[in-house]
Amino acid sequence: LSARVNALERSPGKLDERTAAASTDAFMRKMQVLAIARGMINSLRFVRAPADYYDRDLEYRRKILGAPTVDHLCKTMVIANGSCTQPDCRDRLNSRYYLLV
Repeated sequence: LSARVNALERSPGKLDERTAAASTDAFMRKMQVLAIARGMINSLRFVRAPADYYDRDLEYRRKILGAPTVDHLCKTMVIANGSCTQPDCRDRLNSRYYLLV
């Protein structure tokens, strides 16, 4: 998956929506499997945001995410460490993925 994403990022032009969605879905599935394996399934939820999500007001975003209030909103991204020499996330200083909040 990482190799495909890296190749797509280097390719000229814009990704078509279907290709981008397929890459995102595969990545989300992988993250869900890792979360379940680590017992985190009750503390996280993946939500696909609409394309105009960041153009909308905070109340709209709150509803989309099911947050109790807009004060509960924060931006979180999973970053793949392309320089990682480990196949997993066991080494915190050289992890395959990092969660940025």
